[in-house]
Amino acid sequence: MNENLQKTTPAPIEWNGQIVITTAQLAEVYGTTAKNIRKNFQQNKDRFQAGKHYVLLTGDELREFKH
Repeated sequence: MNENLQKTTPAPIEWNGQIVITTAQLAEVYGTTAKNIRKNFQQNKDRFQAGKHYVLLTGDELREFKH
């Protein structure tokens, strides 16, 4: 295991039948900031497949998820 990883496990979140992790939770696991996670994602977006590697929520979907 990478010694830089924190020994925390984020609480599982289910969205549309899938277990997901938020950007903030991912940042916590890796001991970085959500800003760094977003920056890394944008720089490597072509390596990720929507629906498989990430879920992008906007508008009403995002508001519903936050509640």
